[in-house]
Amino acid sequence: METVYLPMMTRWQFYAMFGVQFVLGVAYCLAMFWCATRDPVLEWKPSPLVDKLQNKVGFGLFIVAAVTSYFSLPDVFYAFVEDASSGASEVIVETATEVLDGTYRAPGGRALQEYLSGVIGGQPNDTQHTALLLMAVFWISLGWCAYTLDFKPSPVGVWKKLVKPVGYAALTALMCLVPMCLHRFSWAELQLPLLLSVVAGACIAASHTYNRVQPPPVH
Repeated sequence: METVYLPMMTRWQFYAMFGVQFVLGVAYCLAMFWCATRDPVLEWKPSPLVDKLQNKVGFGLFIVAAVTSYFSLPDVFYAFVEDASSGASEVIVETATEVLDGTYRAPGGRALQEYLSGVIGGQPNDTQHTALLLMAVFWISLGWCAYTLDFKPSPVGVWKKLVKPVGYAALTALMCLVPMCLHRFSWAELQLPLLLSVVAGACIAASHTYNRVQPPPVH
């Protein structure tokens, strides 16, 4: 089986990926906030224990997001100023070492052709990968923080309560896959994100309460 090689991600490709992740992160937080407050039980008030638990978990997730954003700042900074040349130099050094050791194998014609064509987003180097990963953790923590602090139970059955976590898990998994796992935006790469999108949308729609009768307004 031939190894598929990817060129290093350029600075501008990282800018684009970071921008896509930022937009998806904001949309994810808004979606989690909406999911937390939809179909609330009318006039529901949490018990002191539930209220205390919500606050502790919510602020704990907020602290995780704050710590993650703090530790990601150096990686984000270096990823913004670093270009593919530094990553390419590391590859050259590693290749030269393999040549001297006699362990280097040049890519075949097919692998080299895949290396040179069809790539929209290259392979991130260590700094870029760490920056994107930490920012994904930041948005996921912030989204679940919004969900936890604003959560209100819904008057739904057991089946819908079981379906909700599946949809939320699929929605969260998208934040881990996009944009780090997309390079050519081919069907092979888009299959899993599209499947997760369909599962998340279907589960969230199925667990929603439609045609709910609202009480008359109090005059």
